[in-house]
Amino acid sequence: MAEPIVFMYSGLGSQYHRMGWTLYQQRPVFRAAMDRMDALLTRETGRGVLAEVFGAHHGVSEPFSDPALTHPAIFMTEYALTQELAEAGLVPDLVLGASAGMLAAAVAAGALPWEEALLSSAAQPELMRRSCGPGAMVAILDEPALFHSADLDRYGEIAAYNFDTHFVLSTTAELLPEVERVLTERQVVHQKLAVGLPYHSRWIEPARDAMLGHLRALPWAPPTVPVVCCAAARQLDRPTAEQLWTVAREPIRFQQTIRALEAAGAYRYLDVGPSGTLATSVKYLLDDTASTVTTVLSPFGGELARLEQLLADAPRVPRAPRDVAPATPVAPVALAAPAARVAPVAAPAPGSAAGAGGAAGAKTAFVFPGQGSQRRGMGAGLFDEIPEYRRVEREVDEIVGYSMRTLCLEDPDKLLSDTRYTQPSLYVVNALHYYRALQEGPVPDYVAGHSLGEYNALHAAGVFGLLDGLRLVKRRAELMAEVRGGGMAAVVGLGPDAVAEVIDRHGLWDLDIANLNAPTQVVVSGPREVVEGAGPAFEAAGARVYQPLRVSAAFHSRYMREVADEFAAFLAPMNFASPAVPVVANVTAGPIPPGDPTATVASLLTRQIAQPVRWSQSVDFLLDQGVTDIRECGPGKVLARLVQQIRQAREDQQQDQRDQQGQQGQQHEPHRRDRQERLAPPAAAHTAPGHTAPGHTAPGHRPHPAAVRLAPVGGGSSVREPVGHHG
Repeated sequence: MAEPIVFMYSGLGSQYHRMGWTLYQQRPVFRAAMDRMDALLTRETGRGVLAEVFGAHHGVSEPFSDPALTHPAIFMTEYALTQELAEAGLVPDLVLGASAGMLAAAVAAGALPWEEALLSSAAQPELMRRSCGPGAMVAILDEPALFHSADLDRYGEIAAYNFDTHFVLSTTAELLPEVERVLTERQVVHQKLAVGLPYHSRWIEPARDAMLGHLRALPWAPPTVPVVCCAAARQLDRPTAEQLWTVAREPIRFQQTIRALEAAGAYRYLDVGPSGTLATSVKYLLDDTASTVTTVLSPFGGELARLEQLLADAPRVPRAPRDVAPATPVAPVALAAPAARVAPVAAPAPGSAAGAGGAAGAKTAFVFPGQGSQRRGMGAGLFDEIPEYRRVEREVDEIVGYSMRTLCLEDPDKLLSDTRYTQPSLYVVNALHYYRALQEGPVPDYVAGHSLGEYNALHAAGVFGLLDGLRLVKRRAELMAEVRGGGMAAVVGLGPDAVAEVIDRHGLWDLDIANLNAPTQVVVSGPREVVEGAGPAFEAAGARVYQPLRVSAAFHSRYMREVADEFAAFLAPMNFASPAVPVVANVTAGPIPPGDPTATVASLLTRQIAQPVRWSQSVDFLLDQGVTDIRECGPGKVLARLVQQIRQAREDQQQDQRDQQGQQGQQHEPHRRDRQERLAPPAAAHTAPGHTAPGHTAPGHRPHPAAVRLAPVGGGSSVREPVGHHG
C-alpha cells in the first residue's frame, strides 16, 4: 500500500507577489477557484486581492506584508491548489496546518466551509490590528538555544521551531532593532519576515476576546480527514475556536509535529503553500525514512512542470473537486513521537517487586515535590544514568530552548529561582528520580504530587508522556512569570480551622487558604499588602511562625480564576490517557475518577490553579488505603518531612481517642506536650513547597462575611472558599 499523503498548509511569511500566477494562467480549475473567491471578497468586504497579488507593477521580490491582503491571499492560493489537485483525483489522507494555514487545512478536511474561512482570513488581521501594536517576526538560522544564550528572551519570544537550526522569533516594532543588533553582532544569519504583527507571542493577548468571539461564530463541523495542528503537535478530534486561537497565540511546533508523524510510519508530504517553506523544513527532519516530500509552488518558478509531474506520478482517487475526504484511513497522530515518550507505569503489577524491596502485600506511593525543592546540582549523576532520559535529552532542550543539564547541575546564570526555569527543571529532575525509583523498588500502587509535582504524578501514571508534560509545565511557568501583585505566607502552628477563624475574626476577607501542607502548616494567599500586614493577627492567635514567601502572586486562590481560564484554553486541544495507576489529585484529595480522562484531567489541572492544594488530606487518603511506603521522587526531602508530620498527627489523634475512652488525661499530659513539640517544624522547614500556579492578582472588593463559606475538606478540616467558585 502506498504511503498516506499529507497536505501541508503554511501561514504568514510564505506569501509573495504573483504567487500561483502560472497556474492561474494555465490551469482552469485553479483560476476559477481564485476568481470565485476574489469575487466573494469584493462583494462582502469591498476589496479583492487578485489585483494586488497579480499586478504587473509588482515583482516577486517586492515586500508583500499588509496582513489584510496577505492573509486571504495565502488562503486563496492554498485552497485553489487543493481544488486543482482534487479535480485530478489527488486528495489527502491527512492535513497539517501551520499557523494561519490551519484555516485552509480545516476547509480541506471538511471542518469549515470555504466561504466562511475566506471571510475569516480577511477579518482576523483587522481584529488583531485593533487590539495589538505593530510587531515583527524574524527567521533565524541557528539552534533555538541561542534564544537564551544571546539574551534574545529579553526582546522577544520563540514563535516557531522549524528544525534543529531554524527557529522564528516574534517581537514588537520597538524591540525589533535590538533583536537585529544582537543577531548582527553575533553574525547569525537571519531574515525579517513580511509579517506586520507579533503572532505567536504574548503581544497578541489583547486580541484574545475579540478573536475568540469571531472564531466561535464560525460553523465548525467534525472533519472528514484527520487534522494535525502544529501548535499542539497532534491530531485534533474537531477544530474549535479555542484551538484556532491557540494556533495564533502559541509557538509553531513543526519539528515536533513531523517527528510524531514519522514515528507512526512513512508519509508522502505535499506542501500546498505558496513558497515550499514547509517542504524545506521537512527535508531537514527526514532521516533514514521512506517518506518523501514534494512542493508545487515556488517564488523561483517551475510550478506548472512540478504540478504535472506530481499528477503523473501520484496515485489518484476519482473524486469531485469539493469532496476532500481521505482516500485511506490513517491512525490518529500522537502528541509526541512514541520513541520520544517515556513508558508509563505498566508492566509489573502495582505493588510487585521490580527490583530491590517491595514486600508482598505492602502498598507503595510515589510522591513528587513542587517549587521550593529546587537547588543547584539537582539531578547529579542521573542525567547520564537514566536511559529513558538520554533518549529524549535533545528534544527536552529543544522544547525549553536551553540545556536542561547545564541549568540543573551548574545554574551558571542563577536562573533556578526564576519560575520560568524552576518549573521545567524541577519537572525533569523529578522524572529522573522517578525512573531511578522504578529501577530500585516496586512499581507504585498510588502516585501524587504537590502542585507542580502533580504533573509528574500524571506522567508516572501514563496520562501523558515526559515531553508532553514538559510542554504543559513550560506554558504553566510562562503564565506564572507574567503575574505580579499578590503574595503568600506560611502559617505554622495553626490548623486550617483556626486560620479560617482568624480570617473571619479580623476581617481579612481578601485572604484565601492556598495550601494545606500538614495539620499545623497552612499557606494563605491574597493581595500582597494584606498578606504582609496579617502577621500580628495570626501570631496573636498562637501561630509559631508567620512567614511571607518569596512569590510573585496569590497562587491557588480566587485571584487566579482569569489565568485558570487561559490555561484551560491552552489545555483544550490536548488529549490525555486514563491513568494506569491511581493519581491522588490536589483539588479533591482523592483519586482521579473514571470516565473521560481528557475532560477530567484538564478540569483538575485548571481548577488546581485557583483552588487549594489539599496535601495533608491527600496523604491521609493514601494512609487510609493502607499505603505504608511513601517515597519522595525529587530533590530534597520537603514532602518526606510533611508526611512525617501528618503521620505523627494521626498517631496523636488515635492516642487522644484512646485517652477519651477511659484513660486519665492527667497521666498523659507529658505526652501531649511532646506531641506539640514534635508538630512544630524546625525553622529550616518553614518554606512551603509547590507555590506554582499562574494568574493575575489584582485584589477585588472585600466580600461581606456572609459571602464566604467554610467548605469541608477531606479529613474533617475546613477551607475558606468563595461561594460558587468551581475553579
